[in-house]
Amino acid sequence: MKLTVPVRLSGIFLLITAMGIFYYWEGENFSDGAVSGTYTLQLSGEASTLVLRPDHSFQQELRLPGKVGHAEGTWRVSGEGHIAFSREFLKVTGEDLSPGGQAFGQIENRFGLVWITLAPNPNGPTFHKRGSAELFRLLELLCGFHHLTTFSKLYYLFANLLLIRRAAEYC
Repeated sequence: MKLTVPVRLSGIFLLITAMGIFYYWEGENFSDGAVSGTYTLQLSGEASTLVLRPDHSFQQELRLPGKVGHAEGTWRVSGEGHIAFSREFLKVTGEDLSPGGQAFGQIENRFGLVWITLAPNPNGPTFHKRGSAELFRLLELLCGFHHLTTFSKLYYLFANLLLIRRAAEYC
């Protein structure tokens, strides 16, 4: 069965509308619930786990060769996704601190994928929210299939995001 042009255009319109609604609902959401969670950072020879709690406290573990550091402190979000940590935050390789000695960065929330890039933004070290790192790898695989059309890639992206979001709700 061949789809007519109006049917195809209607399908594309519905998909774009659904993605727009989902983005409006989830994208650029910097609420405590969206930002809270466990984040990981992997650099050569360095690994860090950062847990942001809804009460604006954090717990951090930084693993360096032969050394493990732990810190607890506070975090706050301001403006359009700017995040700042208290002085207890353990500095990671490649990170710039504010003149006052605080760690700070930018939160990105794209369709439920959340990551924090520390200063200097955009080239600073990046913490990925648990679950997001796996999804990034999945998207790289999907986008690596060059024989797929742009429409197919968007469809797979949207379908996988919904499936992963639903699975995360049950965990």
